[in-house]
Amino acid sequence: MALDPIPTIQAIVALFPAVPDSSVQEYLIVFDSLLNVSDAAYRPVLAGMLRTAVESSRTETRRAMLSGAADAIKAGEPSTRTPDGLTAKEAAAKGTANTSTVGPSS
Repeated sequence: MALDPIPTIQAIVALFPAVPDSSVQEYLIVFDSLLNVSDAAYRPVLAGMLRTAVESSRTETRRAMLSGAADAIKAGEPSTRTPDGLTAKEAAAKGTANTSTVGPSS
């Protein structure tokens, strides 16, 4: 049985208005990590959640990041990459997805 990511993803999406633009990528990496353990059938719903976040975003930078992420998720691709150029799945496999690369910025 696959994980139902909806409640957790809703909580992450709710944070997008409160975090600085510089932290959005980090939250998208967490978003992708949840997608990696979820059924692919959730992708359209999760992409739709990001589209909703785009509509409430206050900066063009954030709107562009979230819109691109939604398009990628709907297409079955990762929404973003780590600063090292890895997907969330690749970073987890290498053991580089930790609190220094994923999570809120200080």
